[in-house]
Amino acid sequence: MSRTKGELNTKIHLAVDAHGMPIRISVTEGTRADCSQAHALIEGRDAEYLLADRAYDTGALAVQIHCLALHNLLTQEQAPVPIRLLMG
Repeated sequence: MSRTKGELNTKIHLAVDAHGMPIRISVTEGTRADCSQAHALIEGRDAEYLLADRAYDTGALAVQIHCLALHNLLTQEQAPVPIRLLMG
């Protein structure tokens, strides 16, 4: 937990399958950057596509997406979108 704007806050980061079922979860303090959790959420997953919001759009993640041969579907929307891994 961390304090943001006077409130205690946490973030829940999820990796879900093509049906929206959670397959991996990470809970962090509210001030931690979303992109810091991306590697751990997708590491070792067998997937074809990655769908995430722009908070996860970093150079390091782009390299990992390329190495894993994932189709990159990073959105440019602000709304929180769990990292969705679509299995083949």
